[in-house]
Amino acid sequence: MTESDQVMDCTPALRNRTPRRRLLALALAVVVALALTSACSSGTGASDDSGPLKVGILWPFNGAYSNYGPDGLAGTQLALQEAGMKVSGRTIELVKGSEDVLDPANTLREAKRLVQQEGVTIMIGPVFGSSQQAVAAYFKTTNVMAFVPFGNTKELAGRGNFIGWPTLDTSFSTPLGGYMADQLHYKSIATLAPDYVYGHNVLVGATQTFTQAGGKVVQQQWVPLGTTDLLPYASNLDRNADALVMWLVPQDAASFVKSFRSLGIKMPIIFVNGVFDPTFQSMGSDIVDSLGIVDWSAGLTNAANKTFAADFAKANKGQVPNNQNAAAYVDTKLALATIEKAGGSTSFEELKKAVTQVKLDTPYGPGHIDENFLGVTSRTIVKAVHQGSRYVWEPVKTFDNVPNEL
Repeated sequence: MTESDQVMDCTPALRNRTPRRRLLALALAVVVALALTSACSSGTGASDDSGPLKVGILWPFNGAYSNYGPDGLAGTQLALQEAGMKVSGRTIELVKGSEDVLDPANTLREAKRLVQQEGVTIMIGPVFGSSQQAVAAYFKTTNVMAFVPFGNTKELAGRGNFIGWPTLDTSFSTPLGGYMADQLHYKSIATLAPDYVYGHNVLVGATQTFTQAGGKVVQQQWVPLGTTDLLPYASNLDRNADALVMWLVPQDAASFVKSFRSLGIKMPIIFVNGVFDPTFQSMGSDIVDSLGIVDWSAGLTNAANKTFAADFAKANKGQVPNNQNAAAYVDTKLALATIEKAGGSTSFEELKKAVTQVKLDTPYGPGHIDENFLGVTSRTIVKAVHQGSRYVWEPVKTFDNVPNEL
């Protein structure tokens, strides 16, 4: 059998027998086939609205960017604990799987394990766009609904079983382009991002709206995932640009900024999606007064965010939540609210109808899922400031209900 086949052979063969033995063998085969069919179907995401609900979390726990996994797990656990580990009267069992950022084939194998062997029907993740593309076709053949953060490409939108919170990747930075042109009066920018699906897409909104406002993108550099030496990218930067617009995962952003500063470059850096804690605290002095655009920040003052921050700190020894914590928390809350709206059903068709009817008051602000199964919520321009003993992203300007532009 191939990797995509079922983990059990559900078609036992009959050998030649005498008539009486053949009848007995046929009866036995029917019993065995029914048992095996039941075992096989129960491990392929088939809807079963009785018994415990298996929720999977598929985030990076090993290898590259393995800090994402524990962060996502903490957010999901808080949401489940707040629900009393139950939804619509059903006990929830959380099952962990490890996303492999550098080898999407391994992520696909983990996804199959969670579905076929663990019986997962609701998935939180995967996180990275390349992983999401790798599991998309498989998830489509199952009854699994995936609530995914950060990636959310046009190719996934509309499938109905990929629910993207907080937004479409290409729409994430849309408000930033006009802000740079109209408020900061920049005429030209350079960009820097990882060389994979999300890295390219997350800059699209900013670069398009900036050029539409009359600005010019003079340079774009793409960093292969796993690159540790970022000095060449700092050295090659076009210093004639008014600013650098950058998105890198936090530890890579820290490495780049260190190289950037060592070269004495004074150009402003605009951080797409900011830099998350705890990395932000270690590099704060290097980026004070820098601007960024975020969908969520610990500095947002809405009531839901204040409650989330307090509850998260209480559950995690005083820790301030970060972007991954918030994303996993809301994705999980959204999954639970969808199941509740569907009357406790985990049927794909029922969940698909229910999810666009859910409206949540989230740490991001009020939000809902649009007809393409993508989140509609706020985006905020933030500024890195030193506040007390910490560095924080201070909100500067918020854009509400930012649409997804497919």
